Amino acid sequence: MKRIFIFLLILLFFLSGCARTVTIRPKGFLNIEIEFYNPISLYDNSNYYALIIPFNKDGYITEDRGTWQNFVWCDGDGNTVNFKWGKNGDLSTLQLFSLVHTQLKGVISEDKTTLTIQIPLVVFGGSISRLYMNVSLYKILGNPSYIQDLGDFQWVIPRENIYIDLTNPVSGKILYEEYSLNQAVSHIKIWLE
Repeated sequence: MKRIFIFLLILLFFLSGCARTVTIRPKGFLNIEIEFYNPISLYDNSNYYALIIPFNKDGYITEDRGTWQNFVWCDGDGNTVNFKWGKNGDLSTLQLFSLVHTQLKGVISEDKTTLTIQIPLVVFGGSISRLYMNVSLYKILGNPSYIQDLGDFQWVIPRENIYIDLTNPVSGKILYEEYSLNQAVSHIKIWLE
């Protein structure tokens, strides 16, 4: 009986060790930097716009908001940019970054040509080995303080989803970098920290 107990205990330790090596626990930060050719404006002639960065751990992202497991939402007027986090493509889940996680950060440069977002990987929940994402600019139907829905999208980059492989996370490693993506975005860079 004692031998069986010891054998089961060793087997349990072995299996838990294997599970730890296979499961990737989210650690660190995903950094996204987007540079625009001209200052980005999220308000123009009584129209409001939202820069949206949707993410999906399981597959490709499309215009169907059901494919947006998590998303970053940037809106504002001529002077300010609000950074919000949403889930499952549901606009009613939008919360300011500071209310979701203290280390979730969004910054826009003074000249409004560079947007930098830092996302702690823990906000994606559970184990994570990859992410799909893209960047889109949508017209907002209604005022950002009372969003009714999204109108047409003005542009999306890139045409294909950005694939981010997190199976071998190395701090400072550039995961994606592309130049001249469209007439609005001149450069996008994604790295881990």
